[in-house]
Amino acid sequence: MESKLVIKKKPAIEESAEHRMLQRRARRLLGKEYPVPTLENVDGVDSHEVIAGPELVTSTVPLPSVTERSSKIRERILDVAELLFSRWSYTGVSIRDVTDMAETRLGNVNYYFGSKQNLYFEVLRRRAEVLAAARIEAMDAAITSDLSGAKFVEALVNAYMMPAMERSIHGGPGWRNFFQLIGHITFSRLWPAEIMARYFNAPAEKFVAGLKDRFPEATEFQCQAASLLIVGPVIFMLARTGRVETFSSPAFSSNDLDALTPDTRRFVVAGVCSVMRIPYNAEA
Repeated sequence: MESKLVIKKKPAIEESAEHRMLQRRARRLLGKEYPVPTLENVDGVDSHEVIAGPELVTSTVPLPSVTERSSKIRERILDVAELLFSRWSYTGVSIRDVTDMAETRLGNVNYYFGSKQNLYFEVLRRRAEVLAAARIEAMDAAITSDLSGAKFVEALVNAYMMPAMERSIHGGPGWRNFFQLIGHITFSRLWPAEIMARYFNAPAEKFVAGLKDRFPEATEFQCQAASLLIVGPVIFMLARTGRVETFSSPAFSSNDLDALTPDTRRFVVAGVCSVMRIPYNAEA
């Protein structure tokens, strides 16, 4: 019986923005394409992990002027860039990834932002400034109050922590993406610390100043150590890292911020009081 050669056609690949983005990212950072059509992993590396790749980090340039007509396009680009940077950080995202998903021309990033790095910093600036202002206003209220001891620490911790928690829980997907991006920044060394300081230091410095004002006998070491103690746990919660989901029997999810917030607050207040040598009773 004569055998026949059967040639199977390759399955059609859906040309989605997500697909094109994954392929470009793989070619740029791995030197090859993702398997298609599944796009599920590359050599055992999940496609949603950050795959590091070299990229020149240059100085920023002045942003082009903003007009009312351009604001909607700018906001759309910023929203998409925020989402993508939150998933894969700076090195894992190209300008074409952003414009493809934003359904806009490639030249619009240069036209409205000047460069990819400018776009990245503008993503940080637009929410970091809002958050910093809310935190500083709340901390000013605590500092001018007549609270003392652990009650003052609790008020200062609330002022720093709650504006971020409330926006992450109730502020929509943009704020959630922003805090996940902050997690990338905090736990990586891509950017020099002095560059990131311009976006995030003001509330931390206010926190330190509040402690020094109310507890003049405390050392500079104690006040700065206490500020780091609050930053770490709060950012880890806000970043929703998925760490607890790796437990054999997780009792909650990384998205349960409503449930986690009270215990996180007690944990931080108790830690700051311990560093500052201030008596604290969580039940009081």
